Amino acid sequence: MAVGNLEFIHKETISASTSSVTIDNVFSANYDVYKITIYGVTTVGTLQTTLAARFIDSGGSIISAAEYDYASLRLESNAAFTEDRATATTSIEFLANLDQSAESEGAVTYIYNPYDSSSYTFLLNQSSGHKSGNMRGSKTIAVHKSAETVRGINIIDQNATRPLAEGYIVIYGVK
Repeated sequence: MAVGNLEFIHKETISASTSSVTIDNVFSANYDVYKITIYGVTTVGTLQTTLAARFIDSGGSIISAAEYDYASLRLESNAAFTEDRATATTSIEFLANLDQSAESEGAVTYIYNPYDSSSYTFLLNQSSGHKSGNMRGSKTIAVHKSAETVRGINIIDQNATRPLAEGYIVIYGVK
């Protein structure tokens, strides 16, 4: 599907230490495709972490059951490229790999069919940034393997040890 016009839906600002950002009621029947940009996100402290996503169901609950599959290619300038993949996981890993300020990461994610209760929800993501002064990027594909209505997204620190310090998450509907 060709990307058409983007229509702004929501901007979330991270300005205090948090390990979870919940953005609810952003997916609707108005769009089949959503674009999410994540930029300027850094962690508290000096260790890196990985951002992951979970969806929010029609009742407002974060879906943390083992219903996600993903595959990711990590592209590091100072090391061999590596693949990561998993089935039946409780979140979608590798939305972005983050390091301390000022080595922030940016990512673009497309979400397909989240509000369609008769379809799985799909995700396509790519990110770029720095880790310890070295360039890195990733490409991820994922699926939420439950045909249900998804109304929002929950972005988490996958390691649960490095809270996010600052950054922005912007959601658009694609027409």
